[in-house]
Amino acid sequence: MYFQAQPRILILDLGDVLFHWTTSALTALSPSTFHAVVLSPTWGELECGNISEDVALKLIGEELSLDPEKIREAISQCRKTLSVDLDLIADLAKLKEEMKGTLKIYAMTNIARDDFTRLKATLSGWSLFDGEYTHVLERLDSPNPKSAIFVDDKVVNVTAAQSFGMQGIVFESAGALMRELRNLLFDPVMRARQYMAAHAHEHHSQLEDGKQIRDSFSQFLIYDELHDVSIISLSPATASAMEIRKEITHATTEAKTWNYFIGPPWGTTSTFPDDVDDTAYALLSFSPPAASANPILDRFLVNRHSRDGLVQIYFDKTRPRVCPTVLVNVVRVFYHYKRGSDVRKELQHVGNVLLNRGYVNGAAQYLSAEPFLFFFARLVEANPDEGEIQYLRAPLMLRLRERVGRHDDSFAVATRVLACQAMGVWAESDVSYLKKLQEADGG
Repeated sequence: MYFQAQPRILILDLGDVLFHWTTSALTALSPSTFHAVVLSPTWGELECGNISEDVALKLIGEELSLDPEKIREAISQCRKTLSVDLDLIADLAKLKEEMKGTLKIYAMTNIARDDFTRLKATLSGWSLFDGEYTHVLERLDSPNPKSAIFVDDKVVNVTAAQSFGMQGIVFESAGALMRELRNLLFDPVMRARQYMAAHAHEHHSQLEDGKQIRDSFSQFLIYDELHDVSIISLSPATASAMEIRKEITHATTEAKTWNYFIGPPWGTTSTFPDDVDDTAYALLSFSPPAASANPILDRFLVNRHSRDGLVQIYFDKTRPRVCPTVLVNVVRVFYHYKRGSDVRKELQHVGNVLLNRGYVNGAAQYLSAEPFLFFFARLVEANPDEGEIQYLRAPLMLRLRERVGRHDDSFAVATRVLACQAMGVWAESDVSYLKKLQEADGG
């Protein structure tokens, strides 16, 4: 695992992060009254260690017209519900081990000294912590705050930590915390590459319900970006390593039409035609010789819609559909094989879609606007000397700037980031958001 080399400090608030309590057993006071007690200024003085518990309960009783013994009983009832998130502690211990001595973890809590002692007694694995202190916000001006990560469930405390230069995480759940810690402490690119290698041949499209569809388009897209044949597969799940390599080698040497599905179609008709989008991306990714590719490109031109004269999606006369996002890839592949003059009408059409923002609602084949802009950026990037394409560079950059900062799904954000990087458009906010979407395993 690749991690940031400099030593790091992790400061964890204990209450409502590692330790949790509830008012489920509370009978001495109503929950609302009990919260009024713990939010009172006098309770804050108790937590700071400025007064004893007896004095605090007496003063709070006077302030809120409550019996101090009822307050004491309520506190005792809530203390009995105290629980420890042992899974999170185990995950933190594993993280610390992976950091090979470069991560120090400190416990912090703004509670009374006696309560802090009770917390330590509740947790047997206190060895996780390299130190402990209360009222950390009074010590945030310690040396090198930028090396520290501060975790608390209260926004106000995290904001205070950030004002001193610390990185802050507002705790929402144990899973979200571990994901964000790994994203901060480890190199996101190396983690992603390790994930891709560890799950080679398994990187296919997945539906919202978790079902995986073995499709060829995802493989073309991955290879076009990473140029690593070892992680993709154009073969059925049962194929051997030799069969997988043979199919990929064939794609680099001989052009053909391609189908979205690897194997039987799913979620559609029992038979499904080959299409120009997958075929175009296969040609762009593997670039078989022109002598082999040109007859396939000729089939694109024959496959134009009778009404508007644009290349259709499917090699099937019974499915007369046109998609502007698919057409961008059609234009790309024709320019790739030095046949741009054959798709002037398609270029004009996708150019108009770009200029008039006809992509903002996505398309039937693509749910968001980002794939259109991503493929368009690839078109502009690959053809620096083609004036009719470079004419659209400035409008494309403007359209990309309009999209930056949207919290879309990971595919949309990733394609937008890649498009912006290709066009020299600032998208650091999207890069930061994309890192937050990375899962704990690197995926």
